[in-house]
Amino acid sequence: MKILTVDDSPVIREHLKRLLSGAFPEADVIQGTSGIDAVSMADKHSPDLIIMDIQMPEMTGHEAMRILQTRENTRQIPVIFLTGSFQESEDVVKGLELGAVEYVMKPIHDPVFLARVKVMLRLKAQQERILQLSLHDPLTECYNRRFLMQRLKEEFNRSNRSRHPVAGIMMDIDHFKSVNDSFGHEAGDQVLVKVASALKVSIRTYDVLARYGGEEFFILLPNTDLDSAAVIAERMRRLLELVAMDTGRGTVHITASFGVAALDGEDLAGDPDVLLRMSDDALYRAKRAGRNRVELFK
Repeated sequence: MKILTVDDSPVIREHLKRLLSGAFPEADVIQGTSGIDAVSMADKHSPDLIIMDIQMPEMTGHEAMRILQTRENTRQIPVIFLTGSFQESEDVVKGLELGAVEYVMKPIHDPVFLARVKVMLRLKAQQERILQLSLHDPLTECYNRRFLMQRLKEEFNRSNRSRHPVAGIMMDIDHFKSVNDSFGHEAGDQVLVKVASALKVSIRTYDVLARYGGEEFFILLPNTDLDSAAVIAERMRRLLELVAMDTGRGTVHITASFGVAALDGEDLAGDPDVLLRMSDDALYRAKRAGRNRVELFK
């Protein structure tokens, strides 16, 4: 857990650090002295909570809040504003309108302050759990299609700027319907989990593995050309050939078919969905050619 405190007063900063470290010994309390620090340190450390003074030199808390709200990686971080007196009520209202979740008056009343911090941290944990569930397939714990489409657009934009290639692999488990018919849907679910686990160990940390639907998976490969993506797909295919699962009613041997496509920097100005369509077309040809094989879209 990380908590970022931002205040131009060294006395307040040390009081907050002592208070928070005592109440949350597992927390890493990071300190900043200005709104500029708030923006840069939030971007660098991704804290679970920001506690920030409103009135600071160089950049006020309000100005920092505006910037934090415009950035994808910081807009969801809860912010508690510190304010000096009730005479700054307009500042409080403005802070809440900008997106702050709470404010605390100075001088700080320690029990009330800690109670509010605990509530904010609990809400943040619940929010992250809900987000996690909304972006992942509950059975395989891979990303879901919704997250894939979001990342696909982001990766296209990034690759378009850098002119680096981006590749995709569409994978479909061979004869999956026969597994469900012969061994039951519970065995089919176990096969999906086994396949997902095997695919996870085959990809790089920055690749995106998503369950596309049913027995189909899609792997988004940033900064990867067609030949490199083909090597990754073939490695996956061979690994899945080694997977066998005892269902209690017989052993299931798994194979899969793969369609691979890639776009270079000059092709990235169009619709990101084209990568899905290209890899799906290659997958269809792999199925027609006998399954358990890798086909490339050229």
